[in-house]
Amino acid sequence: MLDSITKAIKECHVEKDPVFEEVQSHATFCHQKAETVIGRDDILQQIETYTSGGSRKPLVVYGESGSGKTSVMAKAVLNSRVSHFTCSRFNNISVSMMDRHKIIHCLASIGAP
Repeated sequence: MLDSITKAIKECHVEKDPVFEEVQSHATFCHQKAETVIGRDDILQQIETYTSGGSRKPLVVYGESGSGKTSVMAKAVLNSRVSHFTCSRFNNISVSMMDRHKIIHCLASIGAP
C-alpha cells in the first residue's frame, strides 16, 4: 500500500506553491539544526522562560560566528511547549530570505508580532 501511495505522489502534477516551499524549507532547516544541539539546557530554559513570559520585546540571541545561535533557536522552536513562536524564520535559507526588506515584508504579510 505504501508503494501505491508513493507512486501516486510521484505521478501527481501539482503546481509548485512558492509559499509552501518557503515554509517547508524553513521547517526542514529548523529540524536539521535542532538535531545538532547537545546540552545547552541552560540557554534553552532561559529562552522558554522568556517566550512564555508574555513580553512583547524581541528576543535577541547573540554570540560569535559558529557558536550555535541558530541551532539553539531551532531547538527552542521545536521544544516550545506552547506555540510562543508564531513565526520562525531563518536568515539565508532561501533566495527570498537573503534580502532584509523581503524578510520584513514576509513577516508583515503573515501578521508576525
